[in-house]
Amino acid sequence: MYDLKGRIRIMASLMLCLAGCTDNAALTVVGETSLDDGLRAFESQEYDESVSLLSKALERGALNADLMCEARLKRALARIELEEYDLAQEDLDFLMEGAPDTSEVLAAMGRLALKQGDIEQAKKHYAEARKINPAILLPSELR
Repeated sequence: MYDLKGRIRIMASLMLCLAGCTDNAALTVVGETSLDDGLRAFESQEYDESVSLLSKALERGALNADLMCEARLKRALARIELEEYDLAQEDLDFLMEGAPDTSEVLAAMGRLALKQGDIEQAKKHYAEARKINPAILLPSELR
């Protein structure tokens, strides 16, 4: 949908499967294509499309741990922009259980708190994120 590269990957996975490759290879390629498209939609601020594509990538279950965390984090951020706060919180809670880099998750939790009007909680989350990663920027509302 977004680029020729993604379509080529899908075609390649289908050809591999026809040649006797396992279904897992096809699921991995389709999952990564959905992830790439979902990330592009997020960057284009097409949040509904981003959530849909990232959910599709996660449902495939073929992403490695790092890609799965990236997909969940971006989906949470898109859900925050769509004001789907409960769903965003679910993604963030999941990530806090085992994400390799919690600084970005804490910053996203700060963004969620800020969007919900809880300035004190937002400050707390951003402070925790910045302890782990000083490069995390504070949003203008908290400066």
